[in-house]
Amino acid sequence: MVRLAHHNMKKFLGQILAELAEKEEQASPDLISLINSRIKPPVPVTAEDIFIRAMYLISDKVNSYGGCFPQAEHPLLAQLIIDSPVLIGHNKEKLPVARNFKAELVYRDNAPWIKVWFYWLKNSEGGSSLKENIDHGIYKEGSLGFSFEFPECSICSQDIRKCEHIPFRSYLDQSGQEKQAHFNYRKIVRVLETSLVYRGAIPDTSFSTNLGFYQKSLSDIDEDKKVLVEVLGEYKKQIVNGKKEKVDWKKLALDLERVRQILEESQKLQKFSEEILAEYKNEIKKMARAISSLKQDRSYLNFTERLLNSKILSFEDLLGLKKQLKQEFDSVFQFERRSKIILTDFPVDQKVNDFKTS
Repeated sequence: MVRLAHHNMKKFLGQILAELAEKEEQASPDLISLINSRIKPPVPVTAEDIFIRAMYLISDKVNSYGGCFPQAEHPLLAQLIIDSPVLIGHNKEKLPVARNFKAELVYRDNAPWIKVWFYWLKNSEGGSSLKENIDHGIYKEGSLGFSFEFPECSICSQDIRKCEHIPFRSYLDQSGQEKQAHFNYRKIVRVLETSLVYRGAIPDTSFSTNLGFYQKSLSDIDEDKKVLVEVLGEYKKQIVNGKKEKVDWKKLALDLERVRQILEESQKLQKFSEEILAEYKNEIKKMARAISSLKQDRSYLNFTERLLNSKILSFEDLLGLKKQLKQEFDSVFQFERRSKIILTDFPVDQKVNDFKTS
């Protein structure tokens, strides 16, 4: 009896510890939606399926080969990186371990960087090990495999393969200033892959568990706008009374440039939010259409469409509506074969499987 009681106590203690264990933080719905819309996996992923991490991959620093990605090339690179594979050590003889689905232009330590988001399956071979090695600093650096056409010399702007300048040696540039030579990657054609490497060619590449989309929230941007409006109001007074007060035109130009950048960032965030809302509405309509098809009752779909078109639903309302529809969807199709075709008078007949969403 004593042994049995001791055994039960140990079991109970183990259950308590299991309940208190921290759970892996799941990816936000925005990131999941972005993966499914950009990568388009045959089986849509869910937050429970994947790990997501980010890496600071590209800066405008000169790398160990003497090459540099000028900031002007960063927007194109950010586009080309999306949907490229993630390898280990640029080893193209093995299949990818992850895939890139997002790239943003950010600043880190007052330098321009391209931050890249990538994901991989939790149940893939070595999936948990990859996460642990990244999170605990074993895998720390990243690299890029790409093709380009023109290595531009930083001294003479010619093809460095043909000019007299050698990377890392110092020369007088066209303005007579002494500078160390390097070459700029120009006419970038394609990003082949990104890799986890033992030592990156670009200094200070790193991984991050910070998966936030933007460096500033909407409230931060609104606050910046308010401050800048006040600053510009003061400049307006100074300009109107130009003879009485001296205007610092250089500072005004810098402030106006900051206004432009903040407005651009705000517009970008608004556009992305609209894209996410459109994707959620589309998924909700698909589920409502499937439910109405099986019930042979169009009122369910009509009611859902009226709600979506009312423009009174917030993002949180949409999440709640999607959750309710998903529960109804699973309940309705619980005993239906996934391959069953629903014949209706709707414009397009589709398989139930087409309506299965994450």
